[in-house]
Amino acid sequence: MAIADELSNTKYSLMRALLENHNFFHEFYDTFFASSPVIPEMFADTDFRKQRELLRQGIELMIWFAEGDEMAREKLLKIAVIHKRFRLTREMYDLWRTSLMKILAKNDPEFNPVLEQAWNTVLSRGIDFFLEHGS
Repeated sequence: MAIADELSNTKYSLMRALLENHNFFHEFYDTFFASSPVIPEMFADTDFRKQRELLRQGIELMIWFAEGDEMAREKLLKIAVIHKRFRLTREMYDLWRTSLMKILAKNDPEFNPVLEQAWNTVLSRGIDFFLEHGS
């Protein structure tokens, strides 16, 4: 399977996970917050209804960016600039990625090693971009 096909499959993985669990993003944040005592503090004044939607959009943008979409790159650049003020580290992004992967694996009934690798590719490209442009 070509890398483009693998990356495209992440879109379907996300859709399956969201259909499987309507509390997907709630569960993600529970997992993410449990990953480090620093993380919940960073979200102390957050409107989570809005944040959950922003997270969904951000994940979709990462998928499109990994596929080479220029508009997604421009939107991710804006997000990277916003993230810059939070002084996020690679370790924080790794906690984010690990939390997301756990929730995807739990909720996508078709999650498998090939899909896991595609997700790691997508998320690595997005995280590297954020670190390059937002740090």
